[in-house]
Amino acid sequence: MISGLPSANGDHANLIKYLQASNVFYAAQRPVDGGAVAFFFSAKVATGQVVLAQLTFKPGFPACKATVKSASPLLTNLMMEALPALIIAGESS
Repeated sequence: MISGLPSANGDHANLIKYLQASNVFYAAQRPVDGGAVAFFFSAKVATGQVVLAQLTFKPGFPACKATVKSASPLLTNLMMEALPALIIAGESS
C-alpha cells in the first residue's frame, strides 16, 4: 500500500504522463470491485528485462495498492522501492 497521495479525485492523467516520462508506460486499465480502478504499467530496463506494475486506486482514498512482477526478484524489489516516490511525484504534478 502506497499512502500519502495528494489527490483522491480519480483523475490519474498526470500520473500516467509522469510515469511515461520516467520510462514506465501505461498499458491498460480496468474497473475492479468496490469502484476501484486498476492501472497496468510496463517498464523495460537496460538489460532488456521487463517489469510489470499494477496500481489500484479507490476513489476518495488517498492511497493505492501496488503489485510488481518481474522474472528477477531483485528488479521487483527495486521497482517496489522506486514506485512510492514516482507515484507521489506524479500525482502532485
